[in-house]
Amino acid sequence: MTIQETIKKAIEGGFEMADYIQIEANVRANLSDPKFWQCLGKAMGWGKNPNEFRITSKMEWYRKWHSFIDHLVVGKSIESFFEELNDKKE
Repeated sequence: MTIQETIKKAIEGGFEMADYIQIEANVRANLSDPKFWQCLGKAMGWGKNPNEFRITSKMEWYRKWHSFIDHLVVGKSIESFFEELNDKKE
């Protein structure tokens, strides 16, 4: 997914953005918002597979959010995280 597609998906899950203006600083601020990750997880259906032995589905968004932070820390881009996330079909 692109950043714009990811934001639209989070909005589908209930995330509210008063202005849908794609300014780099605005995007970065929204990606650090826990509510963004909760809504994205809701829209993506994270943690709904009963055969998964992971932390509870309510916290699956939290795991993804921290994976995002780890991804950035090693110098990878925001875009590549969401592309990889979509490729994994989690």
